[in-house]
Amino acid sequence: MVIEINKAYAKAFSCNKRYVHLFGGRGGAKSHSQAQKMIGKAMQPDYYRGVLMREVHASIRDSQFREIKDQIELYGLQPFFQLNETVMSFRCILTGNTIISRGLKKTSKNETAKVKSIKDPTEIWFEEADEVSAEDFRKADMSVRTTRGTLTITLTYNTDIEETHWIRTDFHDQERDDVFYCHTTYKDNLKNLDAEYVKSLEKLKTI
Repeated sequence: MVIEINKAYAKAFSCNKRYVHLFGGRGGAKSHSQAQKMIGKAMQPDYYRGVLMREVHASIRDSQFREIKDQIELYGLQPFFQLNETVMSFRCILTGNTIISRGLKKTSKNETAKVKSIKDPTEIWFEEADEVSAEDFRKADMSVRTTRGTLTITLTYNTDIEETHWIRTDFHDQERDDVFYCHTTYKDNLKNLDAEYVKSLEKLKTI
């Protein structure tokens, strides 16, 4: 089975920076491509423990967890993965590598989860990273570590964030050598978008 990754993300997925930012306009296949990467990493023989993370744990189910689950079904990979719907996790039977889910908050009532209890993660994927507070992101960043390789923290988000948002001030407005930025738009994903959706996006240019 060959999973073809959008070439716009090739350099982002092969870099060894601590922080990888996948950002840009809607329809650019940021989440889809990141899910492909994590499935592929889990199936490789090298140790891999991916973490799906959002501000609120429950919101992972209909976003990252659903995306990975759909792709496993799309590519016919069900025989190679054990799926736990309750805790929203995947385990590759071939390698023992896992993808687990964690929220910075257990619920929308701000009940804090224990991010530091994650043992030896190799990649953390913050979906809708702009919804995460600066305090929560920094705490998580300082809490996670591994002795089994390097740790990558991947952030996916759209570009319509305020100039004072921490993603801009902490990253885009700074000169840093530990970050890889990958900006994409729907134009990088045209072959996977239907014509009507493309028209709706291009209509925004005139509004």
